[in-house]
Amino acid sequence: MPLWHHPEEGEVRLQGNNGPKAKCLQQIHSVLTVGEGVETAGRLQDNTHESSATCLCDACEEDKAKGCKNPHVCAEGAKTKLDLLHPEWDPRRTNERQIRELFEDDDGAILFQLPQEIESLGQGLRTLTTRIGEPREGPRPVVNRRRTRPIPGDTIIVHIGGATLTRPRRPPQAAASVVFGRDNPRNISLRVPKAWTQSTQVAELTAILEAIRSTDSRADLTIISMQDSIGKTMSTKLTTWENEGWVGVRHRELLRAIVAELKARKVRTKFVVAGPGTEARTLCQLANKTAKTVAACSIVPDIQLDVPAAMALPGVQLQGNKQKIFYRGIREVKAQDLEPRPSTEHMLENVKRHIKQTRGRVVTDEDIWKSLQHKDFLPRTAQFLWRSMHNAHRVGHYWTHIPECQEWAICQECGETEDLKHILTTCNSPGAELIWSAAEKLWREKEPEWPEISIESILGCGLVDLRDESGKKKRGSERMYRILISESAYTIWMLRNDRVISRAGSPIDEAEITNKWLYNLNQRLQQDILLANRPTRRNRPRLPPNLVRETWSGTLDNESNLPEDWLKDSRVLVGRWALTQDQPRSRRIGDG
Repeated sequence: MPLWHHPEEGEVRLQGNNGPKAKCLQQIHSVLTVGEGVETAGRLQDNTHESSATCLCDACEEDKAKGCKNPHVCAEGAKTKLDLLHPEWDPRRTNERQIRELFEDDDGAILFQLPQEIESLGQGLRTLTTRIGEPREGPRPVVNRRRTRPIPGDTIIVHIGGATLTRPRRPPQAAASVVFGRDNPRNISLRVPKAWTQSTQVAELTAILEAIRSTDSRADLTIISMQDSIGKTMSTKLTTWENEGWVGVRHRELLRAIVAELKARKVRTKFVVAGPGTEARTLCQLANKTAKTVAACSIVPDIQLDVPAAMALPGVQLQGNKQKIFYRGIREVKAQDLEPRPSTEHMLENVKRHIKQTRGRVVTDEDIWKSLQHKDFLPRTAQFLWRSMHNAHRVGHYWTHIPECQEWAICQECGETEDLKHILTTCNSPGAELIWSAAEKLWREKEPEWPEISIESILGCGLVDLRDESGKKKRGSERMYRILISESAYTIWMLRNDRVISRAGSPIDEAEITNKWLYNLNQRLQQDILLANRPTRRNRPRLPPNLVRETWSGTLDNESNLPEDWLKDSRVLVGRWALTQDQPRSRRIGDG
């Protein structure tokens, strides 16, 4: 069924059909049916999604590549549109009805429910129990699963908030806040520990943990927040998380600590969403504002995440889990025994320092590893960059410790150690100099500034962040930068291998060098054209045509004479003018 102008919409039938969100959802996200709307809105319940324009979850990153400025707002727009449907036509209603029957109280609050106890032998058999999901021992609590009479007085109500402070050339700092009331002496504000992920999502989870720990375990507790996904996630996914041994769950140490505290409580715990225009929402906004202020504080507390053994199920349940869960669990077990490679750690630090000095950004190891898997890289290029980050290529110092092979560590052209840095940037052989010169000329047709080429800038090319004067990201230029830098470096590497290994050191002709570089770029261009014209089963292009145009504009051969819709022509090529020593093309066009 169509999502727009649905015949069974509510009373406000035309609401949201023609606004900016609707146009973005229709034109950029290609959301036309109810099912596609459910898929787009589903990320709001995802544990990896953050409620901000800078969310880095896979779904939001994919939408940003298509040209969406704020995928989170569009996801909320899809949810709002779905909410207008009659319940009988809303495919989400069945699941939501089940959630309400199981977890919701009469007032619509989400009740935290203990997972079902083990009922059969199959449910009790678990593997990887000594390494995956093994709790860190803490004091064994006195647990009473039966509801007891609450202490006299009203239910304790807390309002939570979290915020992240980002500043140029400084790492992000997150903070959490728990508000019992205005000017209440019990209010809590604290920084998120430095070792934890500094994000608003982690800050809100930290606020929940502190709210539970700071209240009497004999009193009913109501936790009010601005997000409706916290309570549902805690209630609906807990059984799955424990059955899968928390394999692959982000922030699992923090989540397991929260679950342990909730299990130890003897009375009810509710999660409520603050409604618009209510006092509760005002207090949640106060909590967010307070957290933003505290994020700049230099005092960082030490928050313990010890989980008593009685409060956690170790390992992965054998019954009912998929093979991928066991595979990921085994990989996590093996990863615990691995020691960091000194060369890898050194390269990571160099890349982080380079990005901070040149771009004013503070990135983490996780950011760098994720950037090496960017979808703009071909598999061969991504593998080359990954091995380069590990310094795993058999060049340079690799040969100095092998008898009778020490001479292979020296560049025959320059007489210096032939490590990867030398090969890609400073070698006197014509390959690197010619290719980087042509790449610079090609790039300056799109952007005025060309970066200083170094091994750090090559390995960090996936983290490029280009914006115009208004702060809008230049998606096409960023994509072209990733393609140009990675393909140029990979071409230099392959030419070096051809010269040293296949040709026994014989030089390669300059025309052959530039032709191979241009051939690789043209292959990427033809691949983009093919993907932009080949629809998926849902009749969407595999690559947004506008993104392809923005990527290659300014770099094509005879571009001024190309038709407007040149994506339909497979004969389009990257301009050979980049291989000449003439003036930049932008100045030569006006002369003609």
